[in-house]
Amino acid sequence: MAQLHSNPPFRAEHLGSLLRTEELLKVKIAFEKGQASAAELKAVEDRDIKDIVETQKKLGYPALSDGEYCRHTYQEELQILYDAGCRNVQFDDPNLAYFCSEKMLEGWKTDLLNTATADETFEKYIKQYNELLSKRPADFHVGVHICRGNFVGSRHFSEGGYDRIATKLFKELNVDTYYLEYDTPRAGGFEPLKELPRHKNVILGVVTSKFPELEDKEEMKKRVYEAAKFIAEGNNISVEEALKQVGVSPQCGFASHREGNAIDWDGMINKLKLVREIANDIWPGEL
Repeated sequence: MAQLHSNPPFRAEHLGSLLRTEELLKVKIAFEKGQASAAELKAVEDRDIKDIVETQKKLGYPALSDGEYCRHTYQEELQILYDAGCRNVQFDDPNLAYFCSEKMLEGWKTDLLNTATADETFEKYIKQYNELLSKRPADFHVGVHICRGNFVGSRHFSEGGYDRIATKLFKELNVDTYYLEYDTPRAGGFEPLKELPRHKNVILGVVTSKFPELEDKEEMKKRVYEAAKFIAEGNNISVEEALKQVGVSPQCGFASHREGNAIDWDGMINKLKLVREIANDIWPGEL
């Protein structure tokens, strides 16, 4: 009996994007010029997606895609936000934390369904983000938040420091600011921040949003200065200069799911006050 999954999932596949019809290209251009409505564009997209799926079936492709006919969607949303006056967007992507987890990485190697390595998949994440952000205006600030999850009961889903992904994350992902979980040892030490370029920033999530116990403000301030020392070392600058690249925040949101974390309203308010106080002490007079 042949071993299960000993071969690739499919012998014939394609990489997702497929040629657009002339009509779809024309209506996209018309929509961008304000000469076609969103409803008209969607109608053509829906019809062409149905057709391209049928085409793939007829050609014998079991792994089907929509041709990436709607790939522009995120770029359009960013443009809508920009046109409305928004200049600061934050992507929330806890999935990136999986690439810090040795347990996940070991499981990845033994999962025969995977057709790419973890490193190759992480590269794809970066490539897709950079493609998405390639048209953003210069004054549009973009950040990405990475944490290890907040499930029911304030449970997390992964552990591991940023060491393994730091170089690519900080130097190749084209965002301005990184919002990083740093409330417990499971996020590792601050050493990876030596890879943070001079023109990028980091918001340190040193205050937990998982539990109501309030952190000691002076201890949290010490942690911020400790992080700044590594940034300074990596860029050959002073700690004072490095602090200009730093901010603070809670580790994550307080309600990543409907029920919220194991903390009540007053506990949340106290956490938010603490974060503000830490920032006021380290960067007085700054927002």
